[in-house]
Amino acid sequence: MITINYLSHNRRDFWKYWKVTSYFLNKIKPENKEKIFLNILATKEHDWSSDLEGINHKVYQFPDVELNYMQKVQVCLQSDEYAVKLDEDCFIPNHVWDYIIENINVLDEEDNFVLTPMLSNGIPHTDRFVESFIVDENYRQKIYECYLKQEMPRGLWGADYSPLNLYTLSSWVWDSDKFFEGVSNLDTYLKGIHPIRICADAQVLLNDYIVEHLDRLVAEHKYSIKKFTEPYYTTSTFVIKTEDWHKLLSMGSYDSFDEIQMNLYREKYNKNFLYVENGFGIHTIYNTIYGNKNIWNIGMEDGYTYEVDFVDSILGKLK
Repeated sequence: MITINYLSHNRRDFWKYWKVTSYFLNKIKPENKEKIFLNILATKEHDWSSDLEGINHKVYQFPDVELNYMQKVQVCLQSDEYAVKLDEDCFIPNHVWDYIIENINVLDEEDNFVLTPMLSNGIPHTDRFVESFIVDENYRQKIYECYLKQEMPRGLWGADYSPLNLYTLSSWVWDSDKFFEGVSNLDTYLKGIHPIRICADAQVLLNDYIVEHLDRLVAEHKYSIKKFTEPYYTTSTFVIKTEDWHKLLSMGSYDSFDEIQMNLYREKYNKNFLYVENGFGIHTIYNTIYGNKNIWNIGMEDGYTYEVDFVDSILGKLK
């Protein structure tokens, strides 16, 4: 049995994100719906059940405070054999859900630790997403040009990412392999960095393409499971054996989340991180874009307003 833990927080228009997620969950094959249970871990009140069709679920209400993530994780740790962590700003098409459900036993192999879809701006999968999903080479190059113009910051989250300017400002060609080699050498636990995380121009280009080609994203593709070896995974959504989620938390607390622990556990015990090749999914936008100084240059009122507009565009295409 697989428990999908949907983490909804305190966005003003949280229900729009839920509309997209519930749309895809409802389209999972009936025989696969029988293999899942849905925990809705909510900060805001909503009639969640009215949007679901044939999915066993339970709603948990949490205090409306800025940080309640680890409280929600305590519920996640009560999941069945397999647990999914799904943030509200991540959208996984039903065909990808079906593939994950039907191949969940890959996590039974001792060395395999986490399975993920290919999120649009997920680190490190965003480069695979751009290469596989965007068929227009000129359009891809526009995104890469944005990367090469992006200064890598000194002081973000208390870390110094300026050595990575060697692969952006000081490079003529975007090379993700070399970039992640540079990330590996950083003297910090916080290695979830990539130009897409701080470059508003690149994020908008990518999201515009997704909306224009949403039919391609939600279509069924030829999937396979592959291993990735980059130094860090940003954990917006993942699938894990519940017992392994318990184990990684034994690494201790580094911040108000469990992302660092997951990456350190993988490194310490040489575990495999797996992803679904062509398993396209969407992560809307990083909150690091909200305060990006370039946001005004592309006509955004603010990052939050842009994000909601993007979700509205997806909803409009799904109706």
